[in-house]
Amino acid sequence: MIGQTHHLFCIEAYPIRYMANLKAGSTFIKLLLYRLETGLIFSRPNKVHKLNSIFLRQKDLGLTASDIRKEEFAFSALRDPVARFRSLFHSKFYNPPSKIPQQSDRNKR
Repeated sequence: MIGQTHHLFCIEAYPIRYMANLKAGSTFIKLLLYRLETGLIFSRPNKVHKLNSIFLRQKDLGLTASDIRKEEFAFSALRDPVARFRSLFHSKFYNPPSKIPQQSDRNKR
């Protein structure tokens, strides 16, 4: 996983290295890193993933995978895969979005 450096985000203000995992708090963590880097609150939280260019990457700092493993503040957030699956299953089958036609609606066509 450490080889997927396009998911590694760094800031200059602090020696923090964050390996992003989607659906595991990455929006919150990127907003926090943005605040630490700029001192500002990002005005459009849902768009923070489009602003990846403000974060430094592994190649910008000349870090190798070995260097990152030795970093004091390198981290990633993980989510329990079973809880993630249950959440997905519940949202898609027990509480589906209203814009998706239900099976009975499809049969009426």
